[in-house]
Amino acid sequence: MGVGPRPCALIIGFEGERDSVHFGLMQASIRLRRFGGTAVGAGPALRWYAQRFHGPYLRDPLMDRGVGVDTLETATHWSNISNLYQAVRRALMRACSEHAGIPGARGLVLAHISHSYPDGASLYFTFIFPRDLTREIAQWQAIKHAASEAIAAAGGTISHHHGVGEDHLPWLVKEKGALGLAVLEAVKNRLDPKGIMNPGKLLASPNSRPPTAV
Repeated sequence: MGVGPRPCALIIGFEGERDSVHFGLMQASIRLRRFGGTAVGAGPALRWYAQRFHGPYLRDPLMDRGVGVDTLETATHWSNISNLYQAVRRALMRACSEHAGIPGARGLVLAHISHSYPDGASLYFTFIFPRDLTREIAQWQAIKHAASEAIAAAGGTISHHHGVGEDHLPWLVKEKGALGLAVLEAVKNRLDPKGIMNPGKLLASPNSRPPTAV
């Protein structure tokens, strides 16, 4: 097909008024040809659209058979996408292997760009690993911790759209810094002075459980 030894797939779609959709398709086609891409028609996109919700239903049967499955996401500027991808993938692969509980076992790490913007994009990772049934929660925490550390070190956001919550709090502090957290706290105290709305999920509170360190 003339796309090189390591091709990748891009599924792209446009929604909106007829003129804007036509313009988007035209511009995408121009750039596809300019950079050596090959159009394969609507088939892959239609298959993805029909099967996009099937994945989550495979999780429980896999877990019943000793295979863990989870996802995480982050975001960064375009200039940092490759660096962030490599760093997080390495961290996940290493952690899945180190905490598998089975000598020589390894995990599988998949990734795709789920959202794109003029200045950057979101990387969405799916990781599959052999479950250690003697320490299931600790195993997951160790893998998640390794990925989160890699995200922070490589300049990614600790979450793009999955949210923060107690598991992400330590890295939110690193990402936003003291001033950023102070601004969030001021808004929170102004709008929710009694701490009723999701206490401890975005900002640490006296009644929230401390973040788990692995």
